[in-house]
Amino acid sequence: MSEQGMRQRFRTSQQMSMVAKSWSLKGEDLGRFLRENGISSVELESWRQQMQDGMDDNKPLEPSTKKRLEQRIRLLEEELKRAQGIIELQKKAQKILAEEEARKAVAKLEKNSSKRSKKP
Repeated sequence: MSEQGMRQRFRTSQQMSMVAKSWSLKGEDLGRFLRENGISSVELESWRQQMQDGMDDNKPLEPSTKKRLEQRIRLLEEELKRAQGIIELQKKAQKILAEEEARKAVAKLEKNSSKRSKKP
C-alpha cells in the first residue's frame, strides 16, 4: 500500500488542534510529535498556512465560499426569527397562565371569605 493510501484524514478541528500543539515545538520534539500523530512536516506546514490564510482578513473569499456563507447566514436569520416568535408566544402563555392562577387564587380567597362570614 502506498504512503498516501495509508495516511489518515483529519477533521479541520483535529488539524487546528495539532497546529496549536505543535506551534512551539522544534527539532526532535517536533519530529516526535509528527511521528506520534502520523503526519508529515509538509502536511503540518500546509495546515499552518491554511490557518494563516483563514485568519487573513485581507484575503477575499472565493465566490463559492461567499455564496455558501451568505446562504447559511440567511438560514440562521430565519431560524432566529422563528425562535424569537416562539419566545414571544411562551411569554404570552406564561402571562395568561399567571393571570389564570391569580384569578383562581382570588376566587378561592373569596370563597373562603364568604364561608367565614356565613358562620355564626
